[in-house]
Amino acid sequence: MFGKDKETESPDECPVIGEYNNDYTPLSYLTSTVSLLATVSDKYPSAQVKKANESHLLKYYNFKRPITYGANAVNRHGSVVSESEQSNSSNMLPSDIYNSEVMMNLFLNCAENRIDPYQLKKTLKIQSRRDKQRYNLENDIWNTAQRDDTVPGRSSVGTPFEEESDETYFKSSTCDLVDDIDPFNPASDDQVEASESKLAISGMSFSNAFRKYYKRLLTVNLQDFDILKRHNMWVPTIRNDCKDLLVGDYVDSGDIYDEKTCPLFIRGLDYIPSVYDIFSGCSTIRSVISEYKFPALTYHCAIELNRHIFMIGGLIPCYRFDNEAPDLSNFYVDGIKNLPPPLLAEVINNPAMVNNPHLYVISLASSRLSRPRLTGHVPPPIMCMVASQLNDRYILFYGGFEIKTETKIDKQGKCYLKKRAFLNNTVYILDTIAFKFVKAEINGQSYDHLRYPTFSPRFGHLQLSATLVEGDSNSINTLSERARSDSQRSGATVLGSSSERDTPSPPLTASMEPGLQARKMSPIPPLRLSSNGNFHMVHNIIIFGGYRQTGDDKYEAMNDMWKLEVKITARGKRSYLAFADTITALKIPIVNKDGKWPNKRAFFAYSLPDVSLVDKSSLESDLLQNLQENFRVEVKDEETPRQSGSLAGTLRKHKPRTMSQNSLKKAGTIFEYEPLVQPQSSELSPLGPLRRWTSNGKYANFERKGRTIVIHGGSDNTKLYGDMWWFDLDSLVWSKIQTYVVANGEEEVFGKRAPTNMSLVGHSMTNIGCMAVLAGGLSAVDVKEIYSQPNDTQADLIPGGAQSMETSPSVENEGDECNDTLANGMINIIDLSKQCIRSTTSELEERKPIGELIIRPDPTGKSRVVVSVAGAALESDGTVFLVGGVAIRRENLKKTYLRGALLEFVLPSVTLAS
Repeated sequence: MFGKDKETESPDECPVIGEYNNDYTPLSYLTSTVSLLATVSDKYPSAQVKKANESHLLKYYNFKRPITYGANAVNRHGSVVSESEQSNSSNMLPSDIYNSEVMMNLFLNCAENRIDPYQLKKTLKIQSRRDKQRYNLENDIWNTAQRDDTVPGRSSVGTPFEEESDETYFKSSTCDLVDDIDPFNPASDDQVEASESKLAISGMSFSNAFRKYYKRLLTVNLQDFDILKRHNMWVPTIRNDCKDLLVGDYVDSGDIYDEKTCPLFIRGLDYIPSVYDIFSGCSTIRSVISEYKFPALTYHCAIELNRHIFMIGGLIPCYRFDNEAPDLSNFYVDGIKNLPPPLLAEVINNPAMVNNPHLYVISLASSRLSRPRLTGHVPPPIMCMVASQLNDRYILFYGGFEIKTETKIDKQGKCYLKKRAFLNNTVYILDTIAFKFVKAEINGQSYDHLRYPTFSPRFGHLQLSATLVEGDSNSINTLSERARSDSQRSGATVLGSSSERDTPSPPLTASMEPGLQARKMSPIPPLRLSSNGNFHMVHNIIIFGGYRQTGDDKYEAMNDMWKLEVKITARGKRSYLAFADTITALKIPIVNKDGKWPNKRAFFAYSLPDVSLVDKSSLESDLLQNLQENFRVEVKDEETPRQSGSLAGTLRKHKPRTMSQNSLKKAGTIFEYEPLVQPQSSELSPLGPLRRWTSNGKYANFERKGRTIVIHGGSDNTKLYGDMWWFDLDSLVWSKIQTYVVANGEEEVFGKRAPTNMSLVGHSMTNIGCMAVLAGGLSAVDVKEIYSQPNDTQADLIPGGAQSMETSPSVENEGDECNDTLANGMINIIDLSKQCIRSTTSELEERKPIGELIIRPDPTGKSRVVVSVAGAALESDGTVFLVGGVAIRRENLKKTYLRGALLEFVLPSVTLAS
């Protein structure tokens, strides 16, 4: 069925290279989802599903090809081409990859519910009558003041509910709507057979609304009943022994459902108790509507676009629940070594974690999860890939690494796996309307004395879609001129280009206005506006840092910065774009006068806030600067006759003439303002691409918002950083920013805040106004314990993952390893306007007589007990979503849990705006 199996060999006949470990166990779920339409036909006994998963996992690895080492061994092999592109014989889909996808569907086949609509109608009718009788029974007991907390399943008096036919049918129906056992507490085979305890989530009252909705769907005469599977609802569940971290005092398995009236989410206000949610926000776990179970992805790529979250790549478990996890005793793994933080070997090398070949899309408006069919040059499953939005239709993917596995199976059935990482150096662009991938190769642009610069493939890097509008570096200008001339020699053109656009503008001279002398020419050709107001230009992608692979299982951090030019060859309706097959990479040199530049690092948090950070000024100063740059003052004598009764006489325009400083001091003069530039419909003004005239003749000022890249933390292997850097896209200058902390939410009064650093790696950054929301990440103490570095210095540890601190950290020694001076939680917020870490659990103590402020972190550490990595944090309309990843208790960092649900944080807008 799946092709001919490979010839098995015994361990003596197989050359065993490397160390094979057999100490891997399947990861447990922290949160998961359960179907409200789980049917008996889909729910085999847990032991049977477990055995099937073991067999499927063995076949899955048996289809893996041996690793071929060539001259470019550290780079990933060519991309996979989808079935629609099989006309090209050179890009045929390999049979082993096809078989692997078939096995992936077998892993998840229980997630698709086979529904008999006729039996479902009768079952829902019986369930509706049962609910009505239970409701009447509860009312009778309440009226007699004999109500019991546990309402019996059937009445003690004779009711129609006790009819044997209905009850027997309901128990044997294919839509029993009751799960076998608690998915988070697997039992033995005997216990499974004798177990009488049911999860019975769908039998509770909160699912009535969904059952009524689904019953209406059955009134339609459908030609294909498979459509019903798309309307299945998956409600979230929480692991029993972790509910103290998530739902406070509600410990019983049914408490979080007993009082629910809507199945759309779990107890929003109580999901994270106030003792852990130090920012008093609202946290929820969403239910999803789909034919597929919400995937528990790790080290995947996720991006939000048009209120949709796109998830691709990464690793996914080959089991739905803990009681379906396969036995891994026959799997021996020679895994990827020297993994830098936050890559966990327990997850990356785990044989139960398989590659995710699908693209998942979830709508935030409707909570609907889909898995569209992909066409074009579909990328293989890649870990730690990064995505950037090109426009409202296209997404660019780059970076990451692919895990290649070589499999050998002996005669005893033992499976030997050899995993290796191959970095990806190909760009993939996704059309989110047609769900078609195109790929492009990166070519380095020559600069200085390097004719063919090397643009290294990487992972854990910064990747942002931004516009380099202005710069003040002659080297960048020269670099851009070389790139433009090379493009002209090669005959490459960009749609919408003209001779005026391709011709460099004359340099600035002293005869220009004083307000414009400080502005240098743009390193990018000037922007133009299309008919619908969109910028028509070459898209720029900023790349910084990350890890490169220098050898087998050897990784080196970088701090180089590049600009990728994504050229457009055609443009159509509905934001359609066609891209060139190659992308030019231009290196951005260090232009700081003092030479300051961030240290080599990777897996740092970064964002491009949509607010002005560097050029902060008041409204009055902005207005004065606007008048100075865009208007000139005309002077005339006061005795000049005016038109009687008309204001026009006062505002008559005169021919421009030179204005001297002495002329402004003459008595009896008035001022007239005349624009330097006349309206030019939708064209940009010569003053620069940030200012233009609107169609109604009014001046529109494109404020310098979203012009500063913010990065925080990161690491160079196990050396963590807690510093913050800002990169100005206009001046191309890096600036190191000191962060501070205040006590218990007090005002950040000057002199009442203490400088501190919060070292993290593997965290994500989103922005809500001037507030940077940091989600997840490993602290220095976490890294020290998980990665067991024997040469690390010992420090006195306190609860919550912080270190004892008696003096404020020095900010003079740039690049030094930062002490974890401030405890960190799953959510941390930094006010970028004041550079203050908003922590309500820290205390400042003034040491006398010198008046030095020292930090006393939360002594209990209750708000810092959870570690979250390998996920993605996304922001949409002021709400932060945490997708996938793993969670770890800080009291036991060796136990990792999967997050198989969508976590939503509704942060307090009043606090964030203050």
